[in-house]
Amino acid sequence: MKFDFDVEGLKNLETALENLNLAVQNRVLRKAVREASKPIKRDVEARISNQGLIDTGALVNDVKVRVTTDKKNKQVFDVGAKVGFGKASAYKAYWLEFGVEPHILNPNARRADGSRVDFVLMHPGFEPKPILQPSLEENNDEVVSIAKSVLAASIQRAIK
Repeated sequence: MKFDFDVEGLKNLETALENLNLAVQNRVLRKAVREASKPIKRDVEARISNQGLIDTGALVNDVKVRVTTDKKNKQVFDVGAKVGFGKASAYKAYWLEFGVEPHILNPNARRADGSRVDFVLMHPGFEPKPILQPSLEENNDEVVSIAKSVLAASIQRAIK
C-alpha cells in the first residue's frame, strides 16, 4: 500500500531548498523523511504488541524504515520512505494485514509409494489484523508536522 500526499504551505522551504546544491538537498530531504517516518514505525511496533502478535519477537524486531531516492532524476530529488517488514517477516505481516481464507494445506499430498493421501488437512483461516494501514492513517498529521520542522531546521543549518 502506498500513500502519496502533498504538503501545503511549504513554498518558503521549497524555495530555500532549491537554493542548495543537489547533494545537500538530498541529505536534507532524506533526514526529514527518515525522522517523519519514526512515528509510524513506533505505532506499528505498538500495534503488534497490543494485538498480542508477539510470539518470538521476530515480527516486532523486523519493522524497518527504508528511505529511497530517485536517482534517475538528477535535477530534483524525489525522496520517499517505506515503513514495513524485512524479508524474514514480510510474508507473516502480509497474512496478518489482510487475513487468510480457509484453505487446504495438503492439496497434493502423497505417500512414500506415490499414492494419494485419503484425508484433507484444512487451515481454518483467520480475520485480518491490520497493522500498517491504521498506523499510516492515524499518524499522517504528525508525519507532516515532523517533516516540516526537520526540513526547516536542516535547511537553516545548511544555509549557515
